[in-house]
Amino acid sequence: MNVTFRQLRAFSHVARLGSFSHAAESLSLTSGALSHLIRDLEAEVGVRLFERTTRSVGLSKAGEIYLPHAERVLNELAAAALCAKDLREGKSGSVRIAATHLLAAIKLPSLMVAYQASFPETRLVLRDAKPDTLIELVASGEVDLALGPERPVPDTVISEEVFSDDLMLICGNQHRLAARASVAWDELANESFIVIGDGAAVRTMVDINFKVLIEPSMQVDQFTTGIALVAAGQGIMLSTAYVGPFLKEHSLRLIPLVNPGVRRRIMLFRHAAKLLSPAADRFAGFLQDHLAAGQGPD
Repeated sequence: MNVTFRQLRAFSHVARLGSFSHAAESLSLTSGALSHLIRDLEAEVGVRLFERTTRSVGLSKAGEIYLPHAERVLNELAAAALCAKDLREGKSGSVRIAATHLLAAIKLPSLMVAYQASFPETRLVLRDAKPDTLIELVASGEVDLALGPERPVPDTVISEEVFSDDLMLICGNQHRLAARASVAWDELANESFIVIGDGAAVRTMVDINFKVLIEPSMQVDQFTTGIALVAAGQGIMLSTAYVGPFLKEHSLRLIPLVNPGVRRRIMLFRHAAKLLSPAADRFAGFLQDHLAAGQGPD
């Protein structure tokens, strides 16, 4: 089989954009040249990758299966090209790290600056992602490292705790509990919970042995949306203590939760079978040392 990089890139663009004309424009190709690449690819793989009509184009069943494999190859080729560029420029390598939106915004920027002050020749590439996608990014090889909350991992991924943090209540300054030094879980029984992402409420109820039933009044995808709703008096949120700096602009209170107290572990994920590059291994050690030293509320 003689599949080329140009064919795979053309396939990926058409699949993601859902249009031959838009894909051709993004690749600076004519529509005819793009169609030729797709026909050649389909001839090489021996299956039809797209279902075409006069008005639309979509992946065939075979195309849906083939797409993640094609994009994995493209990601590896991009990583190889980046590595070659670093070698040409005398850099020691690149480190691709994924993290949750909050960790990427709160914890990593200052650490990246500190690391690159000592190792300016290393390129750090940060990608923010949802917590439940981090492990997949490591397993697929799209990133070298990932930083996020503890989750079950497959055999292809290993994880190590880098720090842990207390689970806290976030509420507005006018909330009935705003002046409290701490709040017990059973005092939240009648509150309106705003949760971030799927499964958050269930994980918390397991942690507290179902002392309170958490039935979300709203579920949002982004933390910033959640705190805006809390600031508007639409409910309360639960989060770990390190989000403290994010709340200052919104005049929100961060209050310890007790009976029981809950700590959430933040893990560093890496591939179990692939050796890290020297640059990635060095950065992993740097994160472990500095995050462990800096754990606890900000």
